[in-house]
Amino acid sequence: MHATYPTGRIPLLYERARRLRKEMTPAERIVWRELRNRRFAGLKFRRQHPIDWYIADFFCASTRVVIELDGDSHAGK
Repeated sequence: MHATYPTGRIPLLYERARRLRKEMTPAERIVWRELRNRRFAGLKFRRQHPIDWYIADFFCASTRVVIELDGDSHAGK
């Protein structure tokens, strides 16, 4: 079980999200090119965003939309 932090954040989860942002898969790079800088419908997306105990590939806070890409990167994890 994870320790409870005052801010509700888990340091290791945020470190992993930061690493995933630096090491995007080819598919994530393609999707990010289309989502970044409000290119898709004027919506602001975040990439590799921690939500609860998970890390969403892409997240739009204003619409509460999560985009998750499946593929080889999830194999064996």
